[in-house]
Amino acid sequence: MTQMRSALIATKAEFVDLLTASTDLIDIPVSYGHPGNELTKRAIWIGETSEWEHKYVTIGNSQRLEESFALVVRILAGEVGQETQESEENALEMFSVASYIVTDTANFTALRTGADGPQLVSIVLTPNKLNPWIVPKEGQAAGINAYLQVRARI
Repeated sequence: MTQMRSALIATKAEFVDLLTASTDLIDIPVSYGHPGNELTKRAIWIGETSEWEHKYVTIGNSQRLEESFALVVRILAGEVGQETQESEENALEMFSVASYIVTDTANFTALRTGADGPQLVSIVLTPNKLNPWIVPKEGQAAGINAYLQVRARI
């Protein structure tokens, strides 16, 4: 069976590795997919892939495969006894750290240069929704749904 060429898996894996290595996110679990029963009150995980597109683009006399996709990134911030505003501020702080990691050009090095295959053309993390939740007996929690939007040449 021929494996489909894609930047999807490498991008997801490197994003998780970069967030996990961040000293600003110590004690916040980061996972490649939904953490299931391991979900904690503060966590970051990658959800579904959307807007996924593969297309051949003609450049001069050659064709290149371009890929674009959006990864849903879920950020959850909640603590016992926390008020709504505080939980939203914590979620936004976690989002800011993740956003900085994405924009730092020192990150995603192999993908940016195309040294190991796919080459990133653009990558950006944009917020989509900020959701406050009430967790009975525990206080308030907030979550951010964000999109990691990626365009790559294969």
